[in-house]
Amino acid sequence: MACDLHCELVDGDLSPSSDTAAHAYVYRHLPGVGGVVHTHSTYASAWAARAEPIPCALTAMADEFGGPIPLGPFSRIGDDSIGRGIVDTLTSHRSRAVIMQNHGVFSIGRDAKAAVKAAVMCEDVARSTHIARQLGLVVPLPHDDVDALFNRYQNVYGQTGARVKQIWFLTGSQGLYGEDTLKQVIEQSQAIAEELGRAVPAEIVWKPVLTDSDGIHRAIHMRAGENVCVRRDADALRCTDDSRPGGARPSFPVGERLSLA
Repeated sequence: MACDLHCELVDGDLSPSSDTAAHAYVYRHLPGVGGVVHTHSTYASAWAARAEPIPCALTAMADEFGGPIPLGPFSRIGDDSIGRGIVDTLTSHRSRAVIMQNHGVFSIGRDAKAAVKAAVMCEDVARSTHIARQLGLVVPLPHDDVDALFNRYQNVYGQTGARVKQIWFLTGSQGLYGEDTLKQVIEQSQAIAEELGRAVPAEIVWKPVLTDSDGIHRAIHMRAGENVCVRRDADALRCTDDSRPGGARPSFPVGERLSLA
C-alpha cells in the first residue's frame, strides 16, 4: 500500500501503519528530511524508559549529533502527536535522533540511508554511554569542543566528493504583523525550502520561522559552531567573531547574502 503525506491511501487496500501519521507530520514540517526511521533498539530504549537524554561524552557522538541526543515528550501512538514531539524537539537541536520518552528512537536524514545511519549511531552511543555509567561518572565534552568536532566531521572529514553540503534555511518574521501573516510566512518558507531541495545538490534543512534576534543567534550558533550574526537592527545585520581582535566584523546590510561557510 502507499499513502500521501496526509495519510490518505493512494495505492493498495491495506491500512497504513499506526506510526504513519507521526512520520507524515515530520515530512510535512521538516522539508529537508527525506527519511525517517523508528526503532526500539535495546540500549536507546533503556534511556527512553529512564526519560533521560544521552549526554555527549564521546567524540563520535559530537561528530554525528553535535551534542546530546535529546529527550522528546511521551505521546500515545495513533495520531500525529509523536510527530509533533519529534519536530518540536529536533528543531532546537543539531541532533538527527531523538529519544522519545517511554517509547524509543526516531531519527531523520536527507534520505533513508542517512536516517538509518543516525539510528544505528544512536544505539551505538546509547550502549557505550550506558556501559560507561556502570564504571562511574560520565564526563561530558565541553561545548566548544563539541562545536569544533561537529563542524570538522560535517564539513571537512572524509573525501570531498563524498560530502553532501548542508544548507540551513532560516526565515525571520516580526510577530507584530499577527498570527495570520506569520502562518503565511511559515507556509511560503516551507514551500521555498522544498523547491530548493529539488533544485540544488545539497541537503536543505528548514527551520521554523524566527521571530526575534535571540532566536537567530541561537540557530546560527547551533549550525556554525561560532558566534556570528548575533543581532539585527533597522540598518544592518551585525556580526561578531570572538576570534578576531576586538571581536568585530563588518556589518552586512539587510538583504545582502552572507555566507557562513
